[in-house]
Parts: sequence; C-alpha cells; structure tokens
Amino acid sequence: MIPGHKAGQIWTAGDSGESLAASVELLPQSVFRQEAARMKLTYGWGRERIHRELFEAHSDHGFAVSDKTIERWLKNVPKGPVSSEVKYVPAESEPSVRPDLAKLDLVKKALTAGGNLSRREADVYGEIRHFFKSSNELIELDYFPLFAIVESYAMRELLDIPTADLDTMLAYQPWNPENTGLYMLAVQQGAVSMPVIHRLMEFADDGVLDPHTAIVAAYAQLRLPCLTMFYRSDRSAGYFPVKLFDEIPSSDEWTGTSFDERASLHSWRDHIGASITGETVKLKNGMNVF
Repeated sequence: MIPGHKAGQIWTAGDSGESLAASVELLPQSVFRQEAARMKLTYGWGRERIHRELFEAHSDHGFAVSDKTIERWLKNVPKGPVSSEVKYVPAESEPSVRPDLAKLDLVKKALTAGGNLSRREADVYGEIRHFFKSSNELIELDYFPLFAIVESYAMRELLDIPTADLDTMLAYQPWNPENTGLYMLAVQQGAVSMPVIHRLMEFADDGVLDPHTAIVAAYAQLRLPCLTMFYRSDRSAGYFPVKLFDEIPSSDEWTGTSFDERASLHSWRDHIGASITGETVKLKNGMNVF
C-alpha cells in the first residue's frame, strides 16, 4: 500500500488474490455534482429527470440528495444539448494559443459527438498553458489529456468545486521528466492527492480491471504514477488509484512497460480519426453517461 493513504484507498495487484471489494469507497458528492451537470449540458434534462437517473443507478453508492439539491447544484449550468456553453471564437483568442485551441476544439468534437470548445474552456487553457512549458520549451503533452485537464477545471469552476488536486499537479508538472520522480515521491508519501480528472476515469465492472488504451496512454503522457478507476459491482461502487508504475492487473499489454512506451498506445489523433470514420472510441467515463 502507498504510504500516507488510508486503508482501502489503494488496491495493488499481488499474489495474495486480494479482493477488489476491500478497496471500495463511496463516491464523493463532487462526482455526482459533475455528473448532474454533464446530464444537463449534454441532454438538457431537468432536475427531476437527473435525480431519477442518479438515484435509480446509484442510491446504494453514496447518492442521497433531493432534486431540490440538484437544482441548487445546477443553478449556473446552462441547458444543452444545442449550445451548452458559449462557443469560443478563434479571432478573440491570442494568436499564440489559436493553434492549440483549434486542436482542443477538434478533440472535444470527437469526444462529445460534435460539441464545440466553450469560451470558458478556452479561457481556462489560456490561464494554465504556461504550466506545460519548461525552460521556455513546450513539453510534448498529448491534446487528449490536455483537454481532459481543461475540461475538469472548467466544470469545477462552473460548479464551484475546489481544484486543489489539479492545482498541485500543475505545480509539480510531472509531465516534465525532470519532475516525475519528485511528484511520484509526493504521491507515495501522501503529501499530495492524485488528481481526479473525470474524463480520464473509467468503470471497472465486476472486478475486471481492463482500462482502455486511451486512458492508460493519457496517464502515461501526464506521467502520473497512479491510474484512477471507478469500481462497480454487486451493489457497491467507489474509486481507487492503481499503481500504474508497477503493473495494471489483467492487462499484459502494458505491464512492466515504461511511461514512454505506454504513452504511444493512443493519442488525440486516434480519437479524431475514429470520429471521422464513425468508430468513436468508447470510454466508460464517470457515471457512464457518455
């Protein structure tokens, strides 16, 4: 178990046949808040429909609020699906960030079946893009995990959810190889929390842990030491980080490989290419609403 974490927070593969159920924790309310917002943004559902969907699927998993609470959560969330947020306008952005915003817009379209990058997301990227530089040189970070970070910040801003875990990740910049070891040490010692990046989380159903290569590659490109997964089985649900730098159970394809080797498994181009051909990459994100 990684030092500094409570019992049940980390599940590590081993020869003992340790049960996944022992590592399950109920999901925090912030996860449900983000999923409620996604439902309104994506489908245009109202508070009663959203409450019904979440309650029927997750009343045993920690969801226990009223539809009035959901209404309060979503008071600042615009209704989709036609135009969930104001679309960013390239001409209004700084020339230096326009190429990146154009790619992020393509990635979002591929991931959300046509959704445009919002002005909020474009503004977030403008605010955090300097964290992806080192010694005035760009660190080559794939646009899929980059969009996932931007989206997480934008969604939390919309819902007024704290961003300390994301802020700490930006401070350490683990994607810079010079900083990866220090960030690993901070996570191992419990000095920082692993970031919860909703787009980069999948469900592990019935104890089978087999994350999509897109998720594995994204964590490797960010050089994050753990892979954060939802676990759902037998009326229980939770999330746990799995030690990525050792191995991922049930997945021989990337066991024992390096960050660089895992990073090449999938890129933003794969998402866009799949979208163009109609074979969209299906990730079981969050509560599986996408």
